[in-house]
Amino acid sequence: MVTVPVIYGPLIVPGYIGYREHAVVRGETLSAIALAHYGDSRLYRRVLRANPQLADPDVIVPGQVLRIPIGA
Repeated sequence: MVTVPVIYGPLIVPGYIGYREHAVVRGETLSAIALAHYGDSRLYRRVLRANPQLADPDVIVPGQVLRIPIGA
């Protein structure tokens, strides 16, 4: 698993203060995850950038744990 160093957090989310983990469930998409955590599905790129192990944003699997950057 590749971890995004904290130093890059502010480049992903303004006011970066950390991250939370999200376990993917069947049927979820990055857009749906962004909507749940940020209130805007268009912010899925934040999740993608924080999880460089995702080679294809359209391929996530149930049980996969993603880091969701948190801003102030």
